[in-house]
Amino acid sequence: MLKKILVGISVLVALLLVIVAAQPAEYHVERSLEMSAPAEVVWEQLSDFNAWRAWSPWHKMDPDQKTSVTGDAGAVGHTSSWDGEKSGKGSQEIVVADKPKHLGMRLVMLEPMPDEAETGFKLEQVADGTKVTWFIDGNNNFVKKFFALVMGMEDMLGGMFDQGLSDLKLIVEEKAKEQAAARAAAGDEASD
Repeated sequence: MLKKILVGISVLVALLLVIVAAQPAEYHVERSLEMSAPAEVVWEQLSDFNAWRAWSPWHKMDPDQKTSVTGDAGAVGHTSSWDGEKSGKGSQEIVVADKPKHLGMRLVMLEPMPDEAETGFKLEQVADGTKVTWFIDGNNNFVKKFFALVMGMEDMLGGMFDQGLSDLKLIVEEKAKEQAAARAAAGDEASD
């Protein structure tokens, strides 16, 4: 009887290993949201890691995280590093700065699980402003493939991207209104 139980458990473990190994080797998650603001206004918020504290879902999840920002905002080499109880430890660095169309970053996680991914934003002019697409591309090692069976990257990151884009939208639309009001006031003063 014990032998049959052990054989059954071995078969289940082997089946689980085959299912895990069959999971995709790569992942891609993206979310988009249209914002009533010019791409330049959106770019200012995305390309300066100091501005992320106001809208990033990871800062809101772990407001006590220690952060360090180096380099020139909006330029290749601009880097943000963090260490937090909930957000883990890692960094991201701008590697592509095609203002105001594409911002590419290299994400390096050190804790809780070492990982690297390419992430960033694409900005596209639309009738009422800018369509912002937040994306991430990475590789699934065996451990991530296992966790993908329970909760995939789409589930883990998609909601965070949605939240961040919604918060970003509020900020950039307010800034766009302020800039439009300032231009209108300057125009009124010039015509006097």
